[in-house]
Amino acid sequence: MNQSENSSFMVKGMISSPSDMTNPTFEEWMKEIMEYSDRTISSRSKNLKSISEIYGDLEDLYKDDNLQGLLEELTYSRHEQRNNQPPKHKIPINGDPYTGTATYKSTVKLYKTYLDSLAAVSFANYDYNQIEQAICQALDDLKATLDNRTKFTSDDVTNLISIPLETLLYKYLSPFGYTVEREQQAGKNSDLAKDGNFSSRDRYDIIAEAKGKDLPMVIIEIDTHRADQVSKKMLSRVALNNASEMIYVSLIYPNEQSGKEARKKECEKYCLFMNTIFKMFMPPKKSFISYWL
Repeated sequence: MNQSENSSFMVKGMISSPSDMTNPTFEEWMKEIMEYSDRTISSRSKNLKSISEIYGDLEDLYKDDNLQGLLEELTYSRHEQRNNQPPKHKIPINGDPYTGTATYKSTVKLYKTYLDSLAAVSFANYDYNQIEQAICQALDDLKATLDNRTKFTSDDVTNLISIPLETLLYKYLSPFGYTVEREQQAGKNSDLAKDGNFSSRDRYDIIAEAKGKDLPMVIIEIDTHRADQVSKKMLSRVALNNASEMIYVSLIYPNEQSGKEARKKECEKYCLFMNTIFKMFMPPKKSFISYWL
């Protein structure tokens, strides 16, 4: 979207991959990115091989639980050693079990960092920008139908914004494999819900997902320019989907309330804050778009 030709205000934030290397090996990554010595690289590689001989391919474990189970098994304290408790892991150690266990745990943590970096590269390699452009095109098309409207009732929000946008998003996102739905329960499959720590009647205004594909979920929340409302929704949606890649869109429409200009300026400020927060995310990646009607 050409900002000079469109009066809507949009902010986008995204973390790019940390290097120009595409899928380096663990050894290449240690040498080029971490700048380790050849001796350290050899030692870490041998440690990883010893761990893999017992636990299998660590990439599979990473996909299962982000290596958290293995890291837990490799947690061993001096107190446990003094009480003659053996380490929980199954890797043979010649020498001090505390030092040996700590060395293997350090290697697994390093390998996890390596796999996290590959996840970032993978995120950058698919047509992410095309997905963002498709979303923005749908938003631009919607805006063109509203004729610079400055006041919306609740029925208007449903009939003039939400329902038409659902159709436009399907038009532009379905070629990527997305389905688009309105008013879906928020967070029903989240970790918080699974732990029994969350129960809510909140619903996503619009959610798009490409199930079975390595693509980010798209969440669009539609609000008037109230900073508290926009910020609360952003915070809850990110927390409920912390383990998922996401493109989050705050779609903001005008209102005729008293003090509307001050409210709008405050909302703009908080959108910039949110954009900064989204730039901090490590894998799984998330990006933020604020779009003003």
